[in-house]
Amino acid sequence: MKLYTALFAAITLAACSSTSEGVALGVRGSPAWNKTAPKSDIAAYYDQKRDYELCTSWQKHPDSPTLRANIADALERRGKPADMCYRPDLDAIQAAAEASRPNSYVPPPAARRTVNCQGYTMGNITQTYCN
Repeated sequence: MKLYTALFAAITLAACSSTSEGVALGVRGSPAWNKTAPKSDIAAYYDQKRDYELCTSWQKHPDSPTLRANIADALERRGKPADMCYRPDLDAIQAAAEASRPNSYVPPPAARRTVNCQGYTMGNITQTYCN
């Protein structure tokens, strides 16, 4: 039982980050971390990033308004426009690509053909042949 408790604790703590006030969910910079970390830690994290790193993170997380708001705050602290990274054309392209992805894999027709198999047993050895 102690092994399971230790394993559970290790897995749980691996998904957390230490902060100046304790622990936050997720790794530093992730959407979960942006929602649970102290504001001072978030500001320090984004203030050490370059502009292009902020904009790359902005584009990677179109569905995380908290993360984007924290990036906008960092840009404003630098005296830059809060919407500097906002690219509605890229957001639209990402949304269209996401919408066009199938929810599950459907194999091509050639991969869905019927397979006939026959098995032969000799003693304790079984051999199967399929077409």
